[in-house]
Amino acid sequence: MEEPRGDFCADEGCAGDVVVEKYLAESKVSASHVQLACRGPHCAFPVDGNELRVWNAEDPSCQLLILRGHHQPITAVAFGNTVDPLLICSASEDYVIKWSLEECREKVLQGSPPRGIIVGALLGKVRYLRFSPDDRVAAVCAGNKIFMLDVESQSTLTELEGHQGPVTAAEFCSWQAHVIISVSEDRSFKVWDHRLGSLMYSSSVLAASPLLSLFVDGRSQQLVTGCAAGQLWIFSVVEGHHYRCVTHVDLRKQGESFFTRRAGSHRCRPLGESQLPSASDLDHGDSSEVALPVLGLAPCDLSLALHPECAS
Repeated sequence: MEEPRGDFCADEGCAGDVVVEKYLAESKVSASHVQLACRGPHCAFPVDGNELRVWNAEDPSCQLLILRGHHQPITAVAFGNTVDPLLICSASEDYVIKWSLEECREKVLQGSPPRGIIVGALLGKVRYLRFSPDDRVAAVCAGNKIFMLDVESQSTLTELEGHQGPVTAAEFCSWQAHVIISVSEDRSFKVWDHRLGSLMYSSSVLAASPLLSLFVDGRSQQLVTGCAAGQLWIFSVVEGHHYRCVTHVDLRKQGESFFTRRAGSHRCRPLGESQLPSASDLDHGDSSEVALPVLGLAPCDLSLALHPECAS
């Protein structure tokens, strides 16, 4: 295990109270379209293409893990859902590799290189990875297919085919372990029974732009998907609701409305927030079209960012 080659630096943080830069990693290969992973205090990301690094944000003294096993650039990373053992999966065009963080750290302490287990090989360019709720199955989105891999037996359980374009994301339903939902550049979402390998529902074309992101909320039993043109759709996944659309959001219009309402008001500002431009400021700015692709979706607790007196 080598020490970081001067490309990791730490300090007390900067950039205000909301976003604080703690560490910086430099890579010789761009990772702009790579699925990165966070779970609790752990962050995982590729460096120099085929090298996976895992960093503990809460305990900087904990040795940075450097995991090697891929020959091709890593294109997707995902953590498992169970804490003990905490698993991580990485994918490239050559391999899909499962790593146990505890076993990797033990190997490092013993002076041996950490080794993962290859659970899939030569599946194509992987755009997205996700573990099932029990971490026994990994959904691997490559091309127009979703490969369901058995993590324990290192075998392919089934291949879900039906999308007419590359699959960009897939998420399991936490309240229905056999159900997985996918979105694609074909601008639709599909609902599958991955145990039977069958299609349960296919949406119509939602937009003129590819769907890029997906989030499935177990509490409300709703799915949220976003496209390359800054549009969001929310659908109900409650049984009997027939995947009806709950609402549609245009991020550009929402942003303009937000700036208009904020003009002259400083109440309920996020901690450390600087003055935001008003709608008129935007009108007098650059007239070129600003793209708002929804690259990722995740839950957010606003109570951590807003002043205590703000009701949220």
